[in-house]
Amino acid sequence: QKNNHTYLCYYVKCPNTAENWKEVSNEFLRKWHYSWAIAAIDGKLVRIQCPANSNTLFYNYKKFYSINMLAVVNANYEIMLILT
Repeated sequence: QKNNHTYLCYYVKCPNTAENWKEVSNEFLRKWHYSWAIAAIDGKLVRIQCPANSNTLFYNYKKFYSINMLAVVNANYEIMLILT
């Protein structure tokens, strides 16, 4: 039985060589006409239940408990990196 982390590592691939990053950059130029772009970044508040003893640590300005998720995608909206 694979866990969610195993699936995430299988599907989320961040470029790890200069050549891979160049390919990502070329795709941004070809598809979106953005030169010097290597990624697009966006964030999302992911709603959670209040963890025990966290008080206001996870309480956000929208008045609910959440964690921040930041995603980095390539020119085709494929996720290359997720940070929480």
